[in-house]
Amino acid sequence: MAELGLRPGRRCRSQLLAGPSEQGTRLDSLPDVAGRHSELHREVILGKGRSDMALEYATDLRIFDATTAEDADPLRLIDAVASWGAVSDPLQEGEHVARRGHSANVSAVYAGGEDLAGWRLVLSHPDESDVGVTWTVTCTVTTGAGTHFALRLDRTRDGALIPLTSVPAPPGVLRDLLERDDLFAMDATFDSWARTTW
Repeated sequence: MAELGLRPGRRCRSQLLAGPSEQGTRLDSLPDVAGRHSELHREVILGKGRSDMALEYATDLRIFDATTAEDADPLRLIDAVASWGAVSDPLQEGEHVARRGHSANVSAVYAGGEDLAGWRLVLSHPDESDVGVTWTVTCTVTTGAGTHFALRLDRTRDGALIPLTSVPAPPGVLRDLLERDDLFAMDATFDSWARTTW
């Protein structure tokens, strides 16, 4: 937790997956426990495997209400993510002007009419020192077997993608969520694996 800059004693765990997108496929070997992750959620964790894109950071959290220990209201989580991204109408699908004037895309999936099954915010911005590099933060909230939050930080480059010499910090949205007093986060990837392995 220290690498995330969190205060000691916070109730959360997070799994860091750093490195090329090929390493992310290790999660594909984890079984899908009773439909725990929707296809939308699994896609954001596993990625598309593009050769010009590197997965630099990923986490998969199950989010609970800290007061009741029940699954968190997904709309509260969506509002928190949208606030970080400076998206004024988070349920309006399509392109938005987001934080620092960058472009963001919002999409949602509904099950059975108006029941929200999944929501995604994709925010891209150029690297501050290399105009050929684009960073993309993908935040996905899914419902069903619990309220889940998945985060990916991808790096793409015009031309050849070279390895980083240092590990990038996780996007600030993760810290914002983990430091909230009204939410409790648990490492959902480990939880799924542990339930089927032990």
